[in-house]
This record gives sequence, structure tokens and C-alpha cells, in this order.
Amino acid sequence: NVWERIRITSQDRQDYLDEKTIEYINSYLKHPNQLSKLFEKGRYFIFFILEELERYNLPSELALLPYIESSYDPFSISSSGAMGIWQFMPATARIYGLKDSWWYEQRHDPLLSSKAAVRYLAYLHNRFKRNISYTLAAYNGGPTLLEKQIKLNKQSGKTTDYRNLKLPKQTLEYVPKFMAIRELVINSKKY
Repeated sequence: NVWERIRITSQDRQDYLDEKTIEYINSYLKHPNQLSKLFEKGRYFIFFILEELERYNLPSELALLPYIESSYDPFSISSSGAMGIWQFMPATARIYGLKDSWWYEQRHDPLLSSKAAVRYLAYLHNRFKRNISYTLAAYNGGPTLLEKQIKLNKQSGKTTDYRNLKLPKQTLEYVPKFMAIRELVINSKKY
């Protein structure tokens, strides 16, 4: 089963849960039926994504990312123009080979967009020295912004933990949202 596979092969063994992550965990637990429906939405694609992640030696828990991005909805479109289960922006989609035409938008294709997203995640994960929090923050807010903020904090003698970087609110909440879903899957017996 995919949940057991994610549990067993999870690469990030972080036990510490910050206050914001606990807040999101509690929010999910208040609505167990909605959480079950959310998890069910990934059923058709999560195995394929796990296989792709494995090919690139990436943490299996990254298969949970589309729950945060789009609730695993291939037809999801954000107000900023991001599309598909991975919420690719047009420029990033083009860089990773996703095409659009008047009749077919590949960002909506869960298999093609997943292959592209895993390649992008592999690039980010390697660029940020396999730090999952940085990988997630870069996926959401962009790698250039993240690097700039890390550099600024280093120059100021401040800590470079993503929580202490000057990042958009959405990015600062993105990592705890993901970590909450991850925690509920990895330690499901606890909850």
C-alpha cells in the first residue's frame, strides 16, 4: 500500500513539529471525513509519482505535495495561472518541457506533469543540498528568492532556517502544511 511505502521509505526523520505544523495537524484532524476524501483524490496518481520519485532517489513523502498544491486535482487552476496537480506556472512548465496549445495543456496531464515536477524537485533538492524544507520553500516561492534570503541572513549573522527567512506568508505556511500531511501519513498510528 502506498501509505506504508511512504512510511517505510521516508527520508526525512524529523521528529520535531513546530507550532504551525501542529496547528495544521489539528485542523486536519478536526475534519477526518474531509481528510479521508482528500487522501482518496490521489489514488489514481500517487503510485506513479512514487515510482518517479524513486527513479530520482527523492524522498517518497514528496508524493504528498500535490495534496497541498491542488488536492490532487488535475484541472485545478490558481488565480495566478498555475495549473494541474503540481500547480506549474507557465514559465516553469516550459522549462520542464510541458507544452500547451489551443487544444491541449500538458500541465493538466497528471502523468506528464508529474514527470516534469519530479525532475524539478530533483533539481531543487540537489540545489539546496537535500534539505526538504528548502526544497519545499523553493518549489513554492522560487529558488532565486530563497537563495537570496539565505544569503542575506548569513551576511547578517542570522539563522538560515526557512522560518527565519523573509519569505512570502504563503511560502512560510506551505512547509508546515506539507509537514502536517507528512506527519499524519508517516505516524498515522499515533493519530
